[in-house]
Amino acid sequence: MAAPDPVGCWGARELMTRDFSLPITLITGPATDNSVGRDYITASLRLPAHNARRDAEGMVDRVRNALEAWHAGRGGK
Repeated sequence: MAAPDPVGCWGARELMTRDFSLPITLITGPATDNSVGRDYITASLRLPAHNARRDAEGMVDRVRNALEAWHAGRGGK
């Protein structure tokens, strides 16, 4: 999920969990450009935060692990 600011992060989490019952693997986007945004996402929203420009490897690893877990949960189909 990408969000421009902390309010967008909060709103995305609310909509995805409440209205769509879908998990968020991580938050990226301008909201993760600085430590204040990343700290809010991880501490207040309890979601991983990875900046695509500064932490592309961490972001890709997190998504890859989530996909592997999802695939394993489906019996590897």
